[in-house]
Amino acid sequence: SRDHFLGSPTKPTANIDTEDFPKVQFAEL
Repeated sequence: SRDHFLGSPTKPTANIDTEDFPKVQFAEL
């Protein structure tokens, strides 16, 4: 899931797992 987040910085929410969702929100903030 982290690889998906790092691999898709433009739209991370498209490939992230539920456990990484909070991390994405924090990154967007």
